[in-house]
Amino acid sequence: MRHAFPDPRLASDEEGTMKWRNRLETLARSVLSPREPIVLMYHRVANLRNDPWELAVTPENFREHVRILSETRRVVPLRTLLEEARQGRGTGMVAITFDDGYVDVFENALPILAEFQCPATTFLVADALGRNREFWWDKLTRIVFDPPELPPALMLDIGDERFLWRNAGAAASANIDERGRKALYYALWRRLLVLDEIRRDECLGRLAEWADIADGDDRSNRAMSAEQAARMAAGGLMEIGAHTMSHPSLPALGPDGQRAEILRCRKACEEVCGRPVDMFAYPFGNFDGTSVALAREAGYAAAFTTRAGTLSLMKDPLEIPRANIGNFSGKRFRRALAMNFAIPNALPLSLSARLN
Repeated sequence: MRHAFPDPRLASDEEGTMKWRNRLETLARSVLSPREPIVLMYHRVANLRNDPWELAVTPENFREHVRILSETRRVVPLRTLLEEARQGRGTGMVAITFDDGYVDVFENALPILAEFQCPATTFLVADALGRNREFWWDKLTRIVFDPPELPPALMLDIGDERFLWRNAGAAASANIDERGRKALYYALWRRLLVLDEIRRDECLGRLAEWADIADGDDRSNRAMSAEQAARMAAGGLMEIGAHTMSHPSLPALGPDGQRAEILRCRKACEEVCGRPVDMFAYPFGNFDGTSVALAREAGYAAAFTTRAGTLSLMKDPLEIPRANIGNFSGKRFRRALAMNFAIPNALPLSLSARLN
């Protein structure tokens, strides 16, 4: 998730200042060295009706991205990129990654990668494989955005908090606008993020009842099956990485909980693909010192964040930055690539959208 990254608007002034300082540093480096090695971060290759985190890239745009990369850069396996970068090489190299292991990566992205013979890495959520259940943030998206109208108010106990929301300024029969739905979605997402699966599912069930939609699952939002992941790995073009057992926000767990998520996932992914798995991505991009120490203890050679940047910003192989790629047109993608994606990652969406 930009997958479910914490909403930047919630950061403190000090955190915000540091974030902008880092982004400006990224921009400066990219202007001076526009062909530095870089890791690209995707999540989905699909046509979505609603996408509040802007995670999905349409198959048509993804094909344009891969075509441009194959023409202008050298797309290499992730471990090759890291080895070259550690030795001060890798100019012009790019690695492609996918977080979460959505089924559309297998169905839509893999054929495009095969067409251009571009390798990639998929980070799998082990417990999600083959469950035929959508990820919780996708169910929340359906609840908040699919109904033509929502009730004008909500009261819901979420964990230890009573969440109260009202469609401010709207008549009881008036529909909440897109901006209001997004604000509601982010507020609910932030609170559901730290719950365990049982309590989160209970809340989602009550929310579905409140929104008057069926409390089922949209199978198009599911993860791929273990068989599909194994076939993908056996094909040689897609490497498997680990993304925890259940996709929690790791800092919300105690050390034992983090250890179980990080260590068990490596073993589970190795069982699926039949080969060693030594690369890891932090769910939601959330991690702390304990997460990094446990990733090192688990034997991961590299771990990836959602922080923007090229490999020149890599200070620790267990805190590697990536460039988040949205549903960019080919024109915007080409321009952003020329600056190692410093513009889309450094500027607000309202400004970076002008590149389109």
